[in-house]
Amino acid sequence: MLTLVNLTVLYAQTGKDTTQQCYTQEELKRIADRVVYANECDTLLAICNEQLIEQSAAIRDLSTAMLAKDSIIQHKDNINLLKEDIISGQSNEILGLRNVIKKDKNKKLWLKIGWATTSVALTGLLTYFIIN
Repeated sequence: MLTLVNLTVLYAQTGKDTTQQCYTQEELKRIADRVVYANECDTLLAICNEQLIEQSAAIRDLSTAMLAKDSIIQHKDNINLLKEDIISGQSNEILGLRNVIKKDKNKKLWLKIGWATTSVALTGLLTYFIIN
């Protein structure tokens, strides 16, 4: 029976050209082993391609996340700059108000001195006219 199967397998092999080519059992086994190996390699290649696709999608997602974080950092930097401008403006406003208060104090002092001088002068004049 085994011989019949071997002979059937050997006689069933034909090439594409006009000549017939027959393989021995060992050659068929090596061909089968290579076909199995080629199928394994093809499967591994397909798996690797899927992993590359997933990896490239992950890299794209990470790049998008990094761009979003960079944008957030840029917005926070802009907010910090605006806060610094506000603080600087308030400091300038405080200095300006201090100068206004100082000028008002000086005005008030000179106004008091002016009224004191005027009242002394008027009192002196009034006393002069009363005595004379």
